Amino acid sequence: YIFGPEDGSLDQEIRDWCEDVVYIPTEGCMNLAATVNVVLYDRMAKGINTRSGPQFGREKVGPASD
Repeated sequence: YIFGPEDGSLDQEIRDWCEDVVYIPTEGCMNLAATVNVVLYDRMAKGINTRSGPQFGREKVGPASD
C-alpha cells in the first residue's frame, strides 16, 4: 500500500505505478492512521486479500515455540 499526504497531492507518476487507487470521500482530511484503519478494515471485512501478500485465514498456524 502507498498512502499519500493529507492534501491529496500524491504525484501522478506514483499513482500511475499503482495497480489500484482508492479515494475515501470525506469532509476535510483524515490523518494517516485513520485512513489506514478505514482501508484495512474494508479489505478485511470484504475478505479481500492482496495478490502478493499473505492469504489471511487460509493457513493454520501451530503453537508458538519457546
